[in-house]
Amino acid sequence: MSSLLLTDYLPQSSSPSKLLATRVLKKTLLCLDDSGAIHVICLQTMMTRFVWSKEEVLDIVLVEDNGDAGKLNILMTVAKEFFESGRALQMREFPSFQLLYELEVLYCS
Repeated sequence: MSSLLLTDYLPQSSSPSKLLATRVLKKTLLCLDDSGAIHVICLQTMMTRFVWSKEEVLDIVLVEDNGDAGKLNILMTVAKEFFESGRALQMREFPSFQLLYELEVLYCS
């Protein structure tokens, strides 16, 4: 019997580049794939709940609030053609992905 890998649950053209588990939402896993999409995965079923791909995401970090509200925001670097540097730093609310803040990034490695 072969064991299943996370790549078995992603589209054929994608492979995971970063996995993030949240402390606030214990049954949720965020996966950034190599095409810049964020997959929201249920840890119990390993089923993809939804995929956010409105912008090409280069990197993500979770900003968690352990208070009563249990808020989760995502800090991400995205590709932006209309900025001189070609990149922006964004703060988005989870799970709505509503844009809270955006700033041009001049240098990003």
